Amino acid sequence: MRRVAKPLLLVMIVAVALWFMQDHSKHPAEPKATATAPTMAATTPPSVSTPSPSVPAPSPSSTPDNAEVPASSTVDEGEHEGDVVDPTAAAVPRDATQRARFATYEQAAVDFLTVFARPAAGVTREQWWSKVSPHLDEVAVDAYEGTDPATVPFTTVTGPAVILPTDAPADLLMLARVPTDVGFYRVEMTTSPDGIRISRVTPEGAGQ
Repeated sequence: MRRVAKPLLLVMIVAVALWFMQDHSKHPAEPKATATAPTMAATTPPSVSTPSPSVPAPSPSSTPDNAEVPASSTVDEGEHEGDVVDPTAAAVPRDATQRARFATYEQAAVDFLTVFARPAAGVTREQWWSKVSPHLDEVAVDAYEGTDPATVPFTTVTGPAVILPTDAPADLLMLARVPTDVGFYRVEMTTSPDGIRISRVTPEGAGQ
């Protein structure tokens, strides 16, 4: 009996296992659905290119950086820098205004030497001095007050005066060259509130 029961039990176990496997294959277990939240793709807004305002190129300067600026002239009236100046050459006026100024000083030099010249016989020293002294500045008045007019070498002015170049500013000193019957004289002049005044008179070549 035991020999029959064991095979029968084994057959039953196999049959149950086959049935279970067959039923499981007909109804497979459905996998649980996994809820996945929809993901939104990050959208990047299209870049908008904003044109930058065009900056105009700087216009070239009318004066180059390395252009030399002419320095103010320090050449005295009538002179040109670097030239060898003839001490007897007349100064050249740079414009009409300076030409007129030169003419005023030239006339003042001629007027003074005309009255300073040795006077004719019969003219007293007081008469001579009364005409000479108004042309002189204060220093020259003291220097020439004791002059004897009979010792003045020249007797007349023989031509027009010319202005000579000097190193001093024109407001401080003007120098004129005047011809006389014994040679040239140099007349130094200054400007005062009262007008042009003579400060010194010397024969050309004396003390120069």
